[in-house]
Amino acid sequence: MNFKLVKIDETESNYACSKVGGSPVFPLGFLEKHCLDDDLFVAQLNLAELKVPQLPQTGFLYFFLGVDEYPYQAKVIYSDEPVCEVYELINEYFDDFGDSSAYQIVPTNEDTGLSICTQFNPDLDLDSVITTNGTLNLLEIDTLSLPQGVLTLGQPDGWYLFVIDDADLEEGNFSNVTFLSYGS
Repeated sequence: MNFKLVKIDETESNYACSKVGGSPVFPLGFLEKHCLDDDLFVAQLNLAELKVPQLPQTGFLYFFLGVDEYPYQAKVIYSDEPVCEVYELINEYFDDFGDSSAYQIVPTNEDTGLSICTQFNPDLDLDSVITTNGTLNLLEIDTLSLPQGVLTLGQPDGWYLFVIDDADLEEGNFSNVTFLSYGS
């Protein structure tokens, strides 16, 4: 499924929307419970809003990156607990990784470079070795489709992929997601 990003000014009415950057909304004690205090927040998907067939139809999927060392480590967490805490300025100490303004994820029929649950391309020239048979791009971002300065991660152009094995997705196991980045 294809999506586009629309810049938003966050308010109480849209904190829980699907978005890249901005101020996520979490269940009580979420960051501490998952030891995410030192990780870069990338995106939140409100699954009831997006209706992606391969994903649960309720709850939230959160995307973080452990950026203390390279290669960056994906941390993707699904939660269907009620959300009640807004974390404003969650990425305030990550200035080197780009602008952290909020961009709502909105479905579109256009190929915008932002997609969820698409087939992994096994012909990619990646430095990482992963099994590509039965693999999906849980979240795929073309950095050229991002507004300038957003989620740069030190790479001016290329792709960011959060890759999941089909079997893990079917089981709802998001703990084995791999983050890959490559230049165009």
